[in-house]
Amino acid sequence: ARLREQGWLVPAYTFPENRQDLAVLRVVVRAGMSRDMADLFLQALRKQTASLESLTGPLPVRSADEVAAFKH
Repeated sequence: ARLREQGWLVPAYTFPENRQDLAVLRVVVRAGMSRDMADLFLQALRKQTASLESLTGPLPVRSADEVAAFKH
């Protein structure tokens, strides 16, 4: 959701019962993606990864006012 707020669509998928400890992100790169766009994506991904790694408990619930929708 936080990557979506920055304009990136990266769905997460979980696995069946025998691998519920594992989840993956699916990144599809369109033709013509530039190095600059890749750098922006990696920057956003690193920022959100660092944010998740710094948590000491469950992910805090944000109010609707705190959630920014991406606008073109």
